[in-house]
Amino acid sequence: MMKRFVTILFIISCLRLFSQTPVVLWERGYDNPELAFGSILKTLEGDFILYAGEQLTIKMTSDNQLIWETSGIHTNTITAKNITLHADGNIYSVKNSNPSIPNSLGLFQYDNNGVLTNQWSYPHSDVLFITKLVATQDGGFLISGHKTTSGSGISRNGWIAKLNASKVIEWEREISSSDAIQLQTATQTTDGNFLIAGHKKYDNGTSDFYLAKIDIQGNLVWEKEYGGSENEDVWAVNELVTGNYIFAGASISTDGDVSNNNGFLNVWVIVTDANGNLLNEQIITDGFLSFTESSIIVESDGGYTIGVINDNCVQGATNFNLQRFNASHQRIWEFCSSEGGLYDLVKTDDDGYIAVGFGTINGVSQAKAIKIGIVLDNESFALQNTSFYPNPVKDILHIKSDIVFNHITIYTVDGRKVMREQIQNNQINIEKLPQNLYIAKLVSENEQEVNLKFVKN
Repeated sequence: MMKRFVTILFIISCLRLFSQTPVVLWERGYDNPELAFGSILKTLEGDFILYAGEQLTIKMTSDNQLIWETSGIHTNTITAKNITLHADGNIYSVKNSNPSIPNSLGLFQYDNNGVLTNQWSYPHSDVLFITKLVATQDGGFLISGHKTTSGSGISRNGWIAKLNASKVIEWEREISSSDAIQLQTATQTTDGNFLIAGHKKYDNGTSDFYLAKIDIQGNLVWEKEYGGSENEDVWAVNELVTGNYIFAGASISTDGDVSNNNGFLNVWVIVTDANGNLLNEQIITDGFLSFTESSIIVESDGGYTIGVINDNCVQGATNFNLQRFNASHQRIWEFCSSEGGLYDLVKTDDDGYIAVGFGTINGVSQAKAIKIGIVLDNESFALQNTSFYPNPVKDILHIKSDIVFNHITIYTVDGRKVMREQIQNNQINIEKLPQNLYIAKLVSENEQEVNLKFVKN
């Protein structure tokens, strides 16, 4: 009951602010036709790292203020997601090879200013191609990609390795079958295990979504393939707040597990349970060459936001395209920008989104970043900035707001109503309430509502 009640209150407040389509709040670009931002990372301080290959990495604030820019952060390609932020505050990247050691793997550590401070090398007998670096809950890393055994031609197997907090390889695992497996992405789940995904390519040239779960020791828990009679490939994976898993990629098929593909290459999203069983699938674009290489943003209401390169949301060009879905997989809003291609996406502390990739600004092709969000009217802005003080509180709870509120209803976190009072001078006497955590619903003169938490000492 407690979890359901808190979720209901959260959804009510979120839908009031975000049921409308966001707009561009700012955009920035770097005038170099060779550059594209392939990754964006959110720092512990709430700033952002934008990576455009070894030529350019920048750190900036949410309101588009440049903090620093540098070059020389090592990864394989611009769009490979093998750069991450760690709980120790450092930036880490991984690259396939060290020029002095063929077929080796290099891990690089950079400080908060983008300065190289340490590096590690791991010789390997096979040719590795790394697509994802994940900072793990135990202070280590998961590295995923695929490998080609030296001299074996083009056959490929999936490959993952786990490093501990001392940057020592704990284990590595080859994901092999009679068909080629290429891993594109990975994430750690709340149970400490790992999801890995990419595609399995068959002898007839077609491919399916390949999904697998690996435990913390590197053992295979399950593996699944989903798709149709043509080609599918996963590029993003995450765990929803429901505990289900979401995978996004591209599909050409119109049969099998794939439904409603009315174009050619389109973005296909599937949701599975914790055992990899298919719960939901949908094509979310209607283009000719639409695909995604972006992260999936998991939303607190059980939904998700996906960034795609879409060639059909604005006719005649590829575009930055963001789509927000609720927990029932229904689209709440869709945003399409001017010409360009979106490679990654992150959510900001003020509930906006920063999307990065390439595009044109004032007619010039360049690495591009845009921030989108809701422009609030005066009352909505005031509601969003309403708060309680002091909090925790002993007797008199004050409301800090430009809004005049009429009454307050107070609930325990398990949904039991314990007080309903008229509000005088934006303050309430809660002295008689027992010590506990409470959720309060404030209602204004024109029936606008806001839900806030407070602690009674």
